[in-house]
Formats: sequence, C-alpha cells, structure tokens
Amino acid sequence: MADYISKVVLFDFDGIISDVANIHVAAWERTFAAMGWEIPPEICARSAYQDDVSFLTQVFATRSPQSGDIEGWLLRKQAMTRAMISFAPRIYPGIPDLFQELINRGIRLGIVTGTWRENVEAALESAGLAASISTCITKEDITSMKPDPQGYLLACKKLEVDPKMSIALEDSPSGLEAATLAGTGAVAVGHRS
Repeated sequence: MADYISKVVLFDFDGIISDVANIHVAAWERTFAAMGWEIPPEICARSAYQDDVSFLTQVFATRSPQSGDIEGWLLRKQAMTRAMISFAPRIYPGIPDLFQELINRGIRLGIVTGTWRENVEAALESAGLAASISTCITKEDITSMKPDPQGYLLACKKLEVDPKMSIALEDSPSGLEAATLAGTGAVAVGHRS
C-alpha cells in the first residue's frame, strides 16, 4: 500500500477536509430571509447535498416568483458562504496532521471537489493549509460533476501522475465511482459526529 500511494493523495473537500454542510444551509436560510421567503428547514437542509443552481431552481419552481434573478441570489448566497467559511473553516480534526505526515513522506496532495474554488481557498487559507495543496480541481474546472471521472483525470494530468499512482479519499458513492472510473485507488471515509 505504501508504494501504491507514494505519488499523490487526492481529497474530496466537503465531508473529507471540511464539515461545511451546515454553513451552506445557513447561507441559504439567510438568503431566503433577505428575499422575504420562509422556506421550511427540511427544504433548506437539502442544499447541503445538492448543487446550488439545481437547488435554487427547484425552490423557485415551487414559489413561482414573478421575476427570479437566480444568478444574483446565487452570488449573494455564495458571498455569505465564503464569509462564514473564512470565519470558521470547520476543518476536521486530524486533517492538518495528516497533510503534514503525507508531505513528510514525499506525497503530493490535491483536491477534487464539486464546490466553488473560493470556498475551498477560504477554508484552506483560514486554516493555514493552502500551501499543502499541489493542485485544486473545483466546479469551475470541469463540465460534468461526479460520478464523471473528469475532475480526477484533470488532477492527475496537472500533477503529471498516472491515475494508478494516486488514491482518492471520498465520502459519497458518486465520488467513489468517479475515482474508480478515473483509475485511481478509492477509499471511503466517514467522520464520526
């Protein structure tokens, strides 16, 4: 196993490095409050596991607003998310030590995530971990989300490593499938509450 991961470890972000699900939910709750909408908590909770565009489009479809500036409300929600992540990056315990141990062993680290780049950068910079990452593939870099392997293949290309010489740490079935389809090793990770 040590030889297998001797090149690169690729991390998912949400749920692996940082616990930001509640931040996304809170940002949507504040955005809807600014719109004057009362959206039930169980609806807002879905935003933690759904792409922002599809989530807001679904909410707009149930509300039938006369005019809906989806792009504007997405930007407003994202600004709130970024601010909250910068203030409290919610990095899982043990991640800084794991990063350092892998780097000490000569292993390069990358991130492959379906979240916005500025969320990842805000969390890593606030936690003092930004310099640990050799490449970061975010939703802006790809045209198809996991389980499509595009993000993992791009990360390996940027790092100039054969996918077989990398391993991905994931917390979702779609992430594990993406890593497997890319040809990387894949490890399912679950954090205790």
